[in-house]
Formats: sequence, structure tokens, C-alpha cells
Amino acid sequence: MHNIAITLFVTGVFLGLGPCLVSCGPILISYIAASGKGYRQSLAAWFIFSSARIFIYCLLGGIAAIFGELFLRRTYSAYIAKYISITGGIFIIIIGITMLLGNRQNLRICSFLDKYFIKKDFKSVFIFGMIVVIVPCAPLIGIFSSIGLMSRSIAEGMLFSLFFGLGTLFSPLLFLAVAAGFIGQFLKDAKPRAILNNICAIIITILGIFIIFRNYG
Repeated sequence: MHNIAITLFVTGVFLGLGPCLVSCGPILISYIAASGKGYRQSLAAWFIFSSARIFIYCLLGGIAAIFGELFLRRTYSAYIAKYISITGGIFIIIIGITMLLGNRQNLRICSFLDKYFIKKDFKSVFIFGMIVVIVPCAPLIGIFSSIGLMSRSIAEGMLFSLFFGLGTLFSPLLFLAVAAGFIGQFLKDAKPRAILNNICAIIITILGIFIIFRNYG
């Protein structure tokens, strides 16, 4: 059991340096830069985002341990997670558009979303973390299929997945997130700040659209 846990941890480290960074980095970094969070808030955002990912990893490990590889591949990925992910993509688009429009008092929905999901709250970060891994990519499908085969119980499946998730924390994403916070903190001029916000908001919106089309059909 210990050898399996260590192997999965190391696997998580390698995936965190590559595929996980590519899939998770753009949305988290863009959100931090556009929302104007300082480096301390950026560190908190990274932690919450990563916790959400690990939560889904443990869920997938438990599913694999209960139902096996075929359910994970054919039912969960093809149907359940697909429609959850599409809903999540819509949420990401709404957040991106809200960031693009800014806190406009004449638009109540913008004011509400800006207050409760962007400026002083981390709900969006947690939701983003879940959305980006709710539909596992091919490498993750293989990992969780293996976890399902090696696990003798739900607890073991979730424990193995936890070790894998902890391994993914050893990623440049932490430093990139904090760097995005520094940029947001030291960019004081209104015009460059507005340009950065708009670019990041557009990136977030495009990522939401991509998530929907990736799962559509």
C-alpha cells in the first residue's frame, strides 16, 4: 500500500509539472490578475483552487473503487461529468463577462457577481478548480482506472487519489499564481490595469466556451 501511495504521489508531481499546469494555469492566473488580488490573496486562491481539484480527485478515486474502470470511462466521463462540465463552462463565461463589464452599479447582476464571486470571495476559485478536472483527461482516466483496480475499498481509492492530488501541488502553478498577484498589486495606473483586466476576462470567457465545446456533442 505504501509503495502504491508513493508511486501515485510521484506521478502527481510529474503531471503537475506538465499537463495539469497547462490545463489549470490559464484560468487561475487570469482570474487572479483580473480580480486584483494581492500576492497573499493569490496564495489563498491557489490553495482553494488546489483543494477543489484534490476533492474531485478523491471523488473520482472513490467512484473508480466502487464501480470500476468501465463506469468511469463510459458512464461518468461520457454523461454525468459531461453535463456538469457544460454547466460549469457557462458559469465561467458569466464570470468572464462580469469581469469584462466591471462592477456596474446600473446592472444589478454585475454588481452582485462582482461582490460575491470575484472581489472579496473565493467561491469562483473553488468552482473553477472543480470544473477543470470534473471531466478527467486521458492520463487521469488511466490513473484513476489503475486506482480502481488496486483499491480494495472506497477508503483506499480515495486515499490513493489524495496522494496523487498532493503530488500535483508541486507545480510551478503556485509561483505563477503569486506572480499574478504581484502584477495586480503593483499595476497602479488605471489604463494599463483596465487593459490587463480586459485581456484576462476575455481569456476566462474563451476558456469557458472551450469547456462547453469540448464536451458538446
